[in-house]
Amino acid sequence: MSEELKPCPFCGGTGRVEESQAGFGDYFMADCSECEAILARNHNNKADAIAAWNTSTPSVEGLVEALELAEDVLSRSPFSNHMWPNGLHPQEGVSKIRAALAQYRKTATLKA
Repeated sequence: MSEELKPCPFCGGTGRVEESQAGFGDYFMADCSECEAILARNHNNKADAIAAWNTSTPSVEGLVEALELAEDVLSRSPFSNHMWPNGLHPQEGVSKIRAALAQYRKTATLKA
């Protein structure tokens, strides 16, 4: 089995596998180092987390729904000048959400 992670299906970013410890033992999860999407979590070993990440396929409809909700909530929120934990300024985050929405709406229209 290859230990290489495919690009993130949401943003094309770099996937990563992390080992975590919880009260019930060690586990592995795979996520995106850029958009922080988590598609594979709570796996007993690294190979299973990689396999789950590499075979995950997000639903375009579900993604558009989630992005629309995020855009609505964030566009109504008062913003401070504080950065988000991922280093983005809130307005930059909203811009990225709107760009992703436009891309996925275009993809959904092309497939229809």
